[in-house]
Amino acid sequence: MEEPKPCPFCGSQVYIVYKSREDLFLVYHKGFNQCYFQEPFGITTDQVGCLKEATDAWNRRVNK
Repeated sequence: MEEPKPCPFCGSQVYIVYKSREDLFLVYHKGFNQCYFQEPFGITTDQVGCLKEATDAWNRRVNK
């Protein structure tokens, strides 16, 4: 599986986790970062069905 691309706003690495309670994939920065990106960024399971699809959706979203 491909790694998530960096944050399009600050360039920091991000990671994606699935939260079953919210039925949502959430994108977070790795480590502390002061960025305009308000984390967590949610990708709903209506949009994607698995972690690979959530990563693909995030990677299509950024322009780096």
